[in-house]
Amino acid sequence: MVNKKLMTKVIAALMVSGTLFSTVTYASAKSATATTKAKASQSAKVNHKNAGTSLKAELDKLVTAGTITADEETKILDFQKQKAAEKKAEMDKVKGMTADQKKAYFAANPKQKTDLFTELVNANIITQAKADAIKAALPQKQAKHNENKSQQGIKTQLDKLVTAGTITADEETKILDFAKQKATERKAEMDKVKGMTADQRKAYFAANPKQKTDLFAELVSANIITQAKADAIKAALPQKQSFKAQLDKLVTAGTITADQETKILDFQKQKAADMKAQMEKVKGMTADQRKAYFAANPKQKTDLFAELVSSNIITQAQADAIKAAFPQKAHK
Repeated sequence: MVNKKLMTKVIAALMVSGTLFSTVTYASAKSATATTKAKASQSAKVNHKNAGTSLKAELDKLVTAGTITADEETKILDFQKQKAAEKKAEMDKVKGMTADQKKAYFAANPKQKTDLFTELVNANIITQAKADAIKAALPQKQAKHNENKSQQGIKTQLDKLVTAGTITADEETKILDFAKQKATERKAEMDKVKGMTADQRKAYFAANPKQKTDLFAELVSANIITQAKADAIKAALPQKQSFKAQLDKLVTAGTITADQETKILDFQKQKAADMKAQMEKVKGMTADQRKAYFAANPKQKTDLFAELVSSNIITQAQADAIKAAFPQKAHK
């Protein structure tokens, strides 16, 4: 999942005039395009090969350390190759479809969000403890890339807000510094647990439960910006198409009823209100009080659709249809 920027070399023929100039320019353009496509294809192959090589290099170390066996390493790599082949086959299958055919295909075959290690555990190739050990040993390149991309996106929006006078240049600097500090702390924690055993990690996270907050709530708590400014920044950030707009389409399509749409939106609002109430409750607490509170009230990782099904608002089939109808980056 590592992105590579391709540099395209354009050769221009100078000091040539008339028809000869046009002919050479046209030929050069065609050649450059063909070369670019060839390089892009080759780069994709190299990136895929490097990703496999990187995983193998890490697995080799774990075999040497006795964390996994050589047989398990072979099975993991074979499983990964099989998954990659299946993914490629699916992409080739839908490549020639129309937009409507693609939509129908993915609606009938909704994507389940899993990862390689979860699937390896489910396939009884490795244990959960070994899956955790492998994940902890892998370099966090994609996480770093996503983090940098997110930082740049926030800065662009903050620049506009400084220009508009919503926040000051000093506040922008403090916000960016705060975000970098949080990223550094997150990396330090990951480095800390990387060398731990599965049991040590489990004990560590049990003693240090994750608090689900957002950057803006923390900025307000740290007195860097006011709540009004936090709201203004959030409002200025690019927003995906509204949840209601997507549900409206599903009502029109007959996937869900208008009554179910109302219940879904009410349920979502209630969840947001519950979360806001909890944040208000802990806002005035000290760090130790917050830690104690969240230790006594650990977060359960669920999603809205699973809760809607559990609450008998929609069926599992409708939940799958709603998720499949939302814009999927992986399908593009």
